[in-house]
Parts: sequence; structure tokens; C-alpha cells
Amino acid sequence: MLLLSSCIHVPETPELLTGPATNQTIEALNPKSLRVASWNLHKAKHTRLPSDLADRLSSFDLLLLQEAVASRKVHDTLNEASHQWQMVSAFSVAGLQRGVMTAAKVAPVSQKPLVTFEPLFPLPKSALVTRYRIKGQQQLLAVANLHGINFTIGTTRFQSQLDAVAKELNQHNGPIIFGGDFNAWSPKRHGVLYDIMDQLGLQALEPDPDNRRMAFGKPLDHVFVRGLKVLEILSPKVESSDHNPILMHLRIDPPTVRATKTL
Repeated sequence: MLLLSSCIHVPETPELLTGPATNQTIEALNPKSLRVASWNLHKAKHTRLPSDLADRLSSFDLLLLQEAVASRKVHDTLNEASHQWQMVSAFSVAGLQRGVMTAAKVAPVSQKPLVTFEPLFPLPKSALVTRYRIKGQQQLLAVANLHGINFTIGTTRFQSQLDAVAKELNQHNGPIIFGGDFNAWSPKRHGVLYDIMDQLGLQALEPDPDNRRMAFGKPLDHVFVRGLKVLEILSPKVESSDHNPILMHLRIDPPTVRATKTL
């Protein structure tokens, strides 16, 4: 433990890393066809992870990645696919930052990094809220990417982490995608998660086929949306992570106005 702790660095405040823009970066997302993936990369341990990213996800418009690692291989893979990325560094191990990473074919308008510490371990989990332009619309697409805290007694800290993200989304009148590894592995956590999503007016998406990783009979990975229509969603099996990705083909609905709620 002493050896491990000497290699770990935890930033005092949320640290946001940003990848370079590419020559192919577009100005706005196409509302008629939006390909989105959410995937826990299992710390990018597997040697096949970069090739799976390149082969499976290079054509996707938006990637929500958890347990991402700011390694050269991951960066190069995303850059070659014209994905501009933002990453919230929860902590670093041996100089490599780890946390949630959101990558897109379009540059973000804004980014909000969030960090919550595990109560029983001195390491945080991170979340990131980004907003993107939509072609032909004045409203923005808000995207929340979260890695849920895991080891808690009760649900108070778990709910606080979700509430912090919900607070960022509550004033957003446009479409929303909220995805990630929520670690909602108990009935109580599951109830807290769905209550907050209901308050935000978000709908849970169910992959078919559904090969999401399960714990105690509950899926750990989820995607919730508002103002989008599902054209296709599946969770295929992979070998390069202990989680299987959620792959979606979505369409953004025409703009609507939503009354906000106080959380």
C-alpha cells in the first residue's frame, strides 16, 4: 500500500485535460443521425483496447468513456479518428491521469468537471458535463459522463454525486444525454438513480441485445436521454474490457422549451 500510494497523485481541485482539435473537427452535430457510445475501459489495461476503440468506435460522433487513461495509445487512437477529447483527471498513477473522458467529432462549447471522493478509500471518481452545438438549432446538446462512487454505507454520498451533476443539467432546456458506469448495484442505489433521472425528465435506454455488466442482478452501465429518439441501441460483447459498451444511434428531436425544477 505504501508503494502504491507513493505512485498515486490526487489533484486538489478537479483537473480538466483537453486534447488537440483536429483538421476534421466539425462545428455542430447532425441532429438527424448521432452515433454515441458509452464504455468503461477498465483502465485501458487490455492490449487490444486501442484496436477495439479504432475498429468499433472511430465512426461514432460522441464517446463517453469511464476508467480512461491518458496514455499515448489512447490519445493517438482518438486523434486519428478526429475525436477531440476532454478528460477529468480523478487521479494519476505513475504519471498517467485516469478518469472520465468525453470525446466528440465536434468541439465543445463548455465543460464542467466534477469530482467526488470514495468514502472508504482516498481516491475520487469523476464526472464531466459538456455542451455541443447542434446543426440548424440554437439549443445545445448537454452530455453528462459519470463514473459512480462504489464503496459506500448507505446512499447519501452516492446521491450527492448524482445531485451535483443533476444541478448542472437542471437549467438546461435542450436535449440531454446522461451516461456512464453508475455502479447502481443495489435496489436502493437503483431507486436513487431513477428518481433523479425522473426529476430531470430523462428516459432510460435499454440495449438489445443487452450484454451490460451486472452486479447483484443490476446493470452497472446506463444511458438516459431527453429530447432524443432511439434508432438503434445494443450492448455487444467485447474482450478488451470487463464492461461491454453501449452503442447507440440516436436522432435529436426538434427544439422544445422545458420548465426547470428545483432539485
